Amino acid sequence: WDGEAWSTLGTGLPAGFVPQDLTSAGAGLWTAGTSSGAGADRGVFSFAAGVWTRVGTRAFPATAVARSAGGRLFATASDPAELLDGLWELSGNDWVQRKVPGPPQRQLYRSVYVDGEDRLWFSCAESGRAPLFGTFDGESWTVRNGGSNGALRAWTWNILQAGELFYLAHCCCG
Repeated sequence: WDGEAWSTLGTGLPAGFVPQDLTSAGAGLWTAGTSSGAGADRGVFSFAAGVWTRVGTRAFPATAVARSAGGRLFATASDPAELLDGLWELSGNDWVQRKVPGPPQRQLYRSVYVDGEDRLWFSCAESGRAPLFGTFDGESWTVRNGGSNGALRAWTWNILQAGELFYLAHCCCG
């Protein structure tokens, strides 16, 4: 939006790329997305000099992207087959997958946020089940059941911090 009209931002995104999230830090801009076609059309892309470029060498069904104040880049992914779902962290030029330990709890990781202590906040959803949200500090996981406060059978979309509070955007409670 330039104040008067919407326009397409740059070139380089694959045909069939479906953006799920955008984030910015400083002058940087990143998008996470899935694909309406081949698997190579999904992942995280950065924008510079009018061109979108794939970040890292691995393609995965990215649903959200966040960058820490220290420059670390994270993404979430949703995969019903439970192979590529989870939290992803860029390490060098490759993505490292991290999943909540133990048996699969939810396969649809929907959002990621990095707080001022470089702790990752994430949310997961699955049809007909209470959402999960939690934190990962690089070593240990803390997982909370979002259904404990009335958000039963909800799809989560975004998690944000404002002051000392965290907000979980969701829909479809029952």
